[in-house]
Amino acid sequence: QLIIALYFVLIIVVMKVLVTTYNAAAKVPIKGEDLTPLLALDQNPDIISMGFEEIGDSDAWEDEVDKLLENHGYYRVKLETMWAIQIVVFAKKQHLPFISHIESVETKTGMGGLTANKGATTIRFRLYDRTVAIVNSHLAAHKDEVSARNTDYWSIMRDQEFRDTAAKNLCDHDFLIWQVI
Repeated sequence: QLIIALYFVLIIVVMKVLVTTYNAAAKVPIKGEDLTPLLALDQNPDIISMGFEEIGDSDAWEDEVDKLLENHGYYRVKLETMWAIQIVVFAKKQHLPFISHIESVETKTGMGGLTANKGATTIRFRLYDRTVAIVNSHLAAHKDEVSARNTDYWSIMRDQEFRDTAAKNLCDHDFLIWQVI
């Protein structure tokens, strides 16, 4: 008799993901300003996604945030900027070897898709054996713009495509996180 034994090792990884948004109001970060409360680093997240709107001088923000998070053991996975809308994802060092298939896309929705003052920037990746997409969107404001926001939402859902065959569209991902500014 031939007996085949199959052994499976089940690894369960519990992750804390911090998602934060910030309207920079086209200002640069104030030298020495403590951004730690904005990042909830006391919660010890594994992944941090920061969404910016009206970022203005994106280089100044990138430098400040990179420096702060690197001092706390986080490293940038990817950054995507579309005009004044930006998303940046960081991960703790121990997770970096398990992050792959990193891509970013953007969708303009301002003035019917012609301008980038409204829209979404997205970063997607594989984390361990799961696919993750994080969307940072800046849509029309105010109660009377619900129809415009709905139209823009569906444009983003329709237009954002990825090369990874495991998750070609936003809804194909195991985890879809949507940041709204």
